[in-house]
Amino acid sequence: MVRFIGYDVTWTCFQITFPSGAQVKVVNHSGRMLDVYVFAPEDDYPGGTEGICGNFNGDDKDDLTYQGTSAVDPKPDNGFQNNNFVESWR
Repeated sequence: MVRFIGYDVTWTCFQITFPSGAQVKVVNHSGRMLDVYVFAPEDDYPGGTEGICGNFNGDDKDDLTYQGTSAVDPKPDNGFQNNNFVESWR
């Protein structure tokens, strides 16, 4: 059963917790942009994870690794991720 944790008084921030302990937090910036945060419990990645949300190893410098390579995209300054990185995970 998914548990809805709550929201702030302005209805701009929502947090959901799944039975595994994984959490998703969504922050709405005046309807113009959403920030989505994904939190995985340690039990969900004993052998490591990879993908568009990173690898949860505690080092944010290697979260943007292209699929099938060790090439890493730098974090974007403008808030938008390089489309080549995103396409590598389709």
